[in-house]
Amino acid sequence: MSNSPSNKPIDRRRVLSFMAAAPIMLGVVPQGRANTEQATASSAKPMHAETEIFRLMVGEIEVIAIADGYTALPSQIMLGLDPDEAQEAARLAYKNYDPNLISIAVNSYVIRTAGTIIAIDAGAPSFLSPTVGAWRNGLDLAGIAPEQIDMMFLTHMHTDHVAGLVDENGKKTLPQVELVLSETEWTDSFDDEKMAYLPKEFAPFVQYSRGQVLPYKDQRNLVSMKKETEIAPGVFAVPLPGHTMGHMGVRIQSQNQSLMIWGDIIHSPTYQFSHPEWSTIIDADPALSAAARTKLLDQSAADRTMVAGMHLDFPSLGYVERQNNSYRYISAPRNYGG
Repeated sequence: MSNSPSNKPIDRRRVLSFMAAAPIMLGVVPQGRANTEQATASSAKPMHAETEIFRLMVGEIEVIAIADGYTALPSQIMLGLDPDEAQEAARLAYKNYDPNLISIAVNSYVIRTAGTIIAIDAGAPSFLSPTVGAWRNGLDLAGIAPEQIDMMFLTHMHTDHVAGLVDENGKKTLPQVELVLSETEWTDSFDDEKMAYLPKEFAPFVQYSRGQVLPYKDQRNLVSMKKETEIAPGVFAVPLPGHTMGHMGVRIQSQNQSLMIWGDIIHSPTYQFSHPEWSTIIDADPALSAAARTKLLDQSAADRTMVAGMHLDFPSLGYVERQNNSYRYISAPRNYGG
């Protein structure tokens, strides 16, 4: 595992500006806009978000993984990425290597514990990509009505985690829910100075995320980033700062079984298991993000703890193993019959 980033200089703000245009560059056309490109595209196979679910018992706690879809981002998002090392990482992960784009899955989870239904994140909006936005369909597939959800836990407030909170008319979709997230995440996300590392092109995404959570401001429960907090029986909010300074994961513990839902610790399974030192340009603190990722990968491998993540390939539940001087991801086997 190389610990030194590529010598090629990266203008972080320039790449972030490029990413802000990525939805259109990758084929997402604003609603209501008709042009010759759309006419040409209409003859091709249409892209749309498809969902599936996967159920798992962690002791007495049920976990339901929901596939919200997938998207792709420019390879420039990966800090320190070396093309030769990236190609080898893809080979080791049995993934296709694309020098230009990084495919990224989008997932969320639902937990049932002690009569309480907890949603973990609420998916991505379809304007990011025609192949995301299936969170609500995933709930339907799981047999869960929005009004049944007691708690919405947000790992953080990025756009691809909050889409299901408000409908197209600006109304809450989860009327009874308690919104739980870290105090740091709420405060920083509404602080323009804290968000100043993002270029102006990202302002619409920030405003979108704020608009998704503001209707719940009187239903929020802000937890500390200084310690783990039990938010329901056997369910703990775990501080994992770096991606955002208020980023959190969820640890589930029941009957000597455990699962760590680590939010956005990993964006690209293709590269970041082999190279946990490669952070993304989206991270608020790339060095802290890399440190948190390496520590959690090492701990998960040592403890043989099942892990889950918002950008792991579906069914987005698996294990971490050490591989030479780095790590690899093993998708969890389906244990039929219990």
